[in-house]
Amino acid sequence: MNSNKKITVLMPVYNCEPYLKEAIDSILNQTYADFDFLIINDASTDKSEDIILSYSDPRIIYLKNETNLRLVGTLNRGLDCISTPYMVRMDGDDISTPDRLAKLLDFMESHPEIGVCGSFIETFGNDNSIWKYNETDEMIRPCIFYKSMVGHASAIFRMSVLNHHQIRYSERHIHMEDRVMWLSLFSIAKFHNLQEALYKYRILEHNVTVRNRETLSERVTRFYEELFPEFGIECTNNLLQIHLGYTDLLNFEEKEITNYITWLEKLRFSHFDVNLGLTKFAMNFHYKIMESRFVNRAKATGNGAIIWISTKNETLFKRILLVLRSKLKRNNH
Repeated sequence: MNSNKKITVLMPVYNCEPYLKEAIDSILNQTYADFDFLIINDASTDKSEDIILSYSDPRIIYLKNETNLRLVGTLNRGLDCISTPYMVRMDGDDISTPDRLAKLLDFMESHPEIGVCGSFIETFGNDNSIWKYNETDEMIRPCIFYKSMVGHASAIFRMSVLNHHQIRYSERHIHMEDRVMWLSLFSIAKFHNLQEALYKYRILEHNVTVRNRETLSERVTRFYEELFPEFGIECTNNLLQIHLGYTDLLNFEEKEITNYITWLEKLRFSHFDVNLGLTKFAMNFHYKIMESRFVNRAKATGNGAIIWISTKNETLFKRILLVLRSKLKRNNH
């Protein structure tokens, strides 16, 4: 690859025939034009290869896996081939806005302390929404305890950080390679998210995200079972289930729910601190978000019906709300 260029766009492709041309064109038509475009065909069985080979643009570098390596293996093969200072992610059925590369590169060049930068993501297809992410490093870091820190598909990576620390994608949590990557980078890199949608993510029934929705709670639970001990945080399975919201609160005893409130407060005071690079402002902001999420789960089930029907449950609910509201009131003073 041309070592004088600054960006390599890395795009794994597996059976993306219906949408591949639109994805490729969105990269080739960028306002910032001087980049390498590394397309790796992960042993597709459709006409993806024919579409890729129909292009004669010299910026395209085409590789083909002889066997299906899946996403993590394909991404790691790509990372090992890159010699430019930056890698930008791209998927074979999505779309980049025309100014995406220019804005990502401009930010990274003017902020050498940042290792990873993402942006908002606009979804389309079977869902139309904007996925928003916190902007600054201090506001992004606490997200690791309850949601994704950066929109993976939207991100630009500083290759010197990945290479110096020999960091690559891991398969130990399938379909959660992004969160494992953020955990690997947590102590050695700073993060940022541009506050605009520069990436368009197609939501269809064939998406990995959609196909594996049924196993999401199980996969997320396994990840957090690894994450909390990494930070020296004790977390029982019941506490974790309450925290993640994957189990109906009616399945837990009053003691377990009140234990969660105690645990959440301990998490804030013991671990949301300067040792993790977190300011008190960020700490309190995210703590209130987690409290709010818990209250919302307590108020309603997935279909919006009030779950606290019996007298016992209504009493417990009021006690929980009283505790939470009291804490929020104290925090605001």
